[in-house]
Amino acid sequence: MSPRVVGLDDPEALDVSLVGAKAAGLARARRAGLATLDGFVVTLAASAGPLRGAAAELARRGSGAARMVLLRDELDEALTAEIGAAAVGLAEPLIARSSSALEGEGTWAGAFASLGELRRHEVPKALRSVWSAMFTLEALERFEAAGVEPGSAGMGVLVQTELAPDCGGAATVEANGSVSVSAVKGSPRDLLAGWVPGVRAAVGPDGSVSGTEATELIGAVTLGEVAALARQAADSLDCNLIEWAVSGGTPVLLQVQRTRTAAAGPGGDLDDEALRELRQPEALAMAREALRRPRTEPLGRNRVGRDRWEPFLASVAIANGEFRDGLAASPGVGAGRAMWVSSPTAVDHVRPRDVIVVQYPLSNFAPLLWDAAGLVALGGGPSAHLMEVARSLTVPAVVGCPLDDLIDPHGSAGNGDSDSDDVLAIVDGDTGRVAVLEL
Repeated sequence: MSPRVVGLDDPEALDVSLVGAKAAGLARARRAGLATLDGFVVTLAASAGPLRGAAAELARRGSGAARMVLLRDELDEALTAEIGAAAVGLAEPLIARSSSALEGEGTWAGAFASLGELRRHEVPKALRSVWSAMFTLEALERFEAAGVEPGSAGMGVLVQTELAPDCGGAATVEANGSVSVSAVKGSPRDLLAGWVPGVRAAVGPDGSVSGTEATELIGAVTLGEVAALARQAADSLDCNLIEWAVSGGTPVLLQVQRTRTAAAGPGGDLDDEALRELRQPEALAMAREALRRPRTEPLGRNRVGRDRWEPFLASVAIANGEFRDGLAASPGVGAGRAMWVSSPTAVDHVRPRDVIVVQYPLSNFAPLLWDAAGLVALGGGPSAHLMEVARSLTVPAVVGCPLDDLIDPHGSAGNGDSDSDDVLAIVDGDTGRVAVLEL
């Protein structure tokens, strides 16, 4: 095959700069003997010229015009023929998946596109669609937040047979040797997108399984096999996070990645004397004033970091707030103004170091996390791609947390009006607890 089309078993497929992070990870997995589907990659080099043209059109006429350049232009005949030859060896239907060099970092989880249910002759068109996903409004917002020029990072496209899974999900190898597994029946797509919470189980180093719902849904044997696959990936590839699917009774790797953990933030246990002081009117007035201060402490490129008031705000929320329990999704503790965000486009009321509250942890909310003090989702689960973004940015997060009675989308913390500026929240991503206090 040419440098523009590389098989997963070719030595060149191990090169992230050639095939992108997703494909290179799976190529490494295949070489290590892990259960992974075969496939091929249309390399980053093939995308370089088209993406440059789209970036120029973006500057002239905007996002829609940039996407249309990529969707309209035909591939050259030689590349189309090479793709066709590579696809002959794969069973239909096929799936075309993004594999950018950027996707080696969790901040880009769920940023780009996959197209499924393809016939072989449809792959060239799907390829152009995956490229065009780099210029959607949602992707452009993430590029801006990350300080990366659109079109500067190439896009590989991984093509494989599309499975019709019996079940699927994600699994993380924890520091204590246990494996946390999230699962759903059928395709894991909605679980990873953040629409559904799935069921969860923990598989201990001794093979013990805890998690009644998950055991009932997919069985202890399958959970054990998924955990074994996750441990293989950790041992062979130094990747502690996998996405997986079971087809024909066999767990298969869909993606491998190294996930990060966050340092502990403000908060902690308070003694009785501290609690009394923090419940005084003076402390609450001070917290209200601090909450209204602009948060501008520099943290790094394009980010605002924790300021000196945040530990105090966290302590006030612990002492006075109403607590709700959810599922821990990204470790650490953060405190700030609670702001309900109804959609990724309705964000004018959001300020740096707010605690973002959403209905579902959808990937389109990712650009908000660069400056967030914390994230709370009323639905979804810890395996959502948005949670990987949160972990990579060290933003504490909790999912599946019932805050409906404390944060009203149409009132308090709902729209950034003066009446809603004084709602304080603390997010404990280690325990899965959230406290809300209206000051």
